[in-house]
Amino acid sequence: MEHMVNQITASNWQNVLESLCSPMDGSILFKIFHEVLMNQLVESNETSRMVGFCLSDKLNRSCLEKWMSINLKKYNSSKSSIESKRYRELGNEKFKTGDDRTSLELYSKSVCAAPFKSEEFPLALANRSAALFRLQLFKECLQDVDLALKNGYPKNLRHKLLLRKGKLLLTWKKCKQALEVFKEAERRWPPKEKKNSAIFDELMKAKQCAADSDFPPDDERIEPLPRVKKGESPSLRNMSAALDLKVTEEKGRYIVANTDINEGDILFVEKPYAFVVLPNNSDTDGGHNYCHNCCTDVIAPIPCQSCVTAIYCSEACCKAAWDKFHQWECGGLELFYSVGIAHLGLRVTLVSNSEDHAEHYELMKSLVSHIHDMDRRDLYQYALTASLLALFLQQKGYYSANKYEMTEVGGQIMLHICQLTCNGHAITKFVKHSSPFEDMVGIESPGGERAATAIYPSASMMNHSCEPNIINSFYNEHLIVRAMKRIPKGGEVFNCYGPHYLRMNAKERKKCLKEQYFFDCECQHCRDGNKSELLAKFTAMLCVQCNGPLVPNNIKFGICAECKNKASITELSAKLAEADKLYDQGIASLEAGNAADAISTLLKCLPLLESSVFKYNKRLRECKDALSKSFSILNNFSESRKYLEECIPVVEKQFGEKSIEVGYEYVKLLSVYLSEAKHCENKKMKKKLEDECIRVGMKGQRIFELFYGPWDAECKNITDQVNTLKSLEDWGSKSRK
Repeated sequence: MEHMVNQITASNWQNVLESLCSPMDGSILFKIFHEVLMNQLVESNETSRMVGFCLSDKLNRSCLEKWMSINLKKYNSSKSSIESKRYRELGNEKFKTGDDRTSLELYSKSVCAAPFKSEEFPLALANRSAALFRLQLFKECLQDVDLALKNGYPKNLRHKLLLRKGKLLLTWKKCKQALEVFKEAERRWPPKEKKNSAIFDELMKAKQCAADSDFPPDDERIEPLPRVKKGESPSLRNMSAALDLKVTEEKGRYIVANTDINEGDILFVEKPYAFVVLPNNSDTDGGHNYCHNCCTDVIAPIPCQSCVTAIYCSEACCKAAWDKFHQWECGGLELFYSVGIAHLGLRVTLVSNSEDHAEHYELMKSLVSHIHDMDRRDLYQYALTASLLALFLQQKGYYSANKYEMTEVGGQIMLHICQLTCNGHAITKFVKHSSPFEDMVGIESPGGERAATAIYPSASMMNHSCEPNIINSFYNEHLIVRAMKRIPKGGEVFNCYGPHYLRMNAKERKKCLKEQYFFDCECQHCRDGNKSELLAKFTAMLCVQCNGPLVPNNIKFGICAECKNKASITELSAKLAEADKLYDQGIASLEAGNAADAISTLLKCLPLLESSVFKYNKRLRECKDALSKSFSILNNFSESRKYLEECIPVVEKQFGEKSIEVGYEYVKLLSVYLSEAKHCENKKMKKKLEDECIRVGMKGQRIFELFYGPWDAECKNITDQVNTLKSLEDWGSKSRK
């Protein structure tokens, strides 16, 4: 058996599961599980017995324990002073060259690697604070300075760190506090270093500035959580009192409006029962990092005191996470990343057992699991995964500390895994690009990044429609649900579980919903088979008879969706092939930085596309997008604007007038208008362009506010630009009177 265990465990987790489900590897347990015991267990949903059944088999248990041991050693998450010092010195090299961003990343690695209470920890924090100061990230800088001072920063160096802290406070106009810090820095300054010292001279000037200033301190702007319409419902926490929770045998639980709902009304504001940050968003390699406790963006991560993997936005979040769940997960996060959604199942279990969640846990526990609908092979794999996580908790001493049985906790984990496969929710965050044109031809996936996976029990009560009437956005970890359109009194509130009628055809949507959620969608778009041609329009060729969408039904012929004319597509296909070739050449020139050559090539491509594809074909839109970007690079903003404005109706048609894709088009258009207005010398024309900036900006602002909320960085940026233009317009009007 030992040889078999070694063979099975020398692989990734999914391959281990496949092996344990295969009779070829000598395990007959799955066969027994499937044919005899499983049917009885599913009837009673006894997930604890399923896990116990898996753990009772020697081969299973040996494989799980061996695989866990191998991977915990492989993904060693312990701290290292040597590694911390190495990263800090690399950061110093980058800092000296002025590469502040890279130095920040390296200093963050140093902070995370440093053993807590070691001398490397405060040194790494202090060095990172210098990079943060130069990047004008003052809030994070102050946090690092205070943490370095609190955690044993060398006394002979403290005066310089105090100078930095005083300058930070002065930046915020907190003059009295700054003056006290400067005085302490002066007291600590070594007498020998006071003479002929530029840094000491800087301290004295800053001290005098603080003493002479009498500004009111800047207010720290903290956006409050929005409130639901009409207050919270007495029947379901986190839900608006404008909604009711209904139950029928046919539909199960669902949400209806008890009053008229307007576009933008807030219907749910819900903190997740639990969430886990995705693995690519919890490192320090220059990507986006999110706090493991509140999911806020983290610029300067505060690490767990024991492992290098878990990161937080503050000491407070670090402690809160430790108390709730991380004390039991510490050292195992890299292993948990291998098991996917099961990690969230573990997190839900730990949160549920950490304190009194009785009222809220009842709703969590009542979410559908579809255990009786699931494939038996999938269920067996879920039971094995829950068994692995239960064994990990045993190794951490969880059961002796909390007086739980391993099979009981394993069964709890398995139940939540099953629930999460059909109730899990992605937390998505807007990712701001350096240029609004950065994703010019990648419009299908604009700006959104999956930050974490979460469970929101109250919002899970909404049923699915392929055309939802709500939109989800996030404020850190909180889910904000807004009405996307008017919902009349008595109307049902619909979420979209993923398959959307504007992004997937009916056949694919039905298959996806049936396989993952175990129901047949009966929304209008799924019932109306004639609408299946909608998506085809965006890849259709041109009907020469009526200019409608000619949809190919084989390699030689196509049928027009409007006039039903059957026509040969041979000649059109040849034109399209030539256009595609020119388009690729144009994009290559653009990426190489040769905008003039790109324009020349794309202008040859455009007429070929216009004579061969339907007006809403995405190839045509992408060509115009690329032309707009190229003209913008050459400061020909009027031409750039012309092509971009031709794209917007196509994007509206494909994704909807209020879609985030249209919002991004308005961001690009606003950028072009602002640049054109800036370079315009004709006062009358300049005023006209500024008015257009306001009009376009307000359209983009409304969409971004609907999707991401007023606290979103891009929404704030657009709002600030619009308000600045409006104030200039008001000032101009007053000065002319």
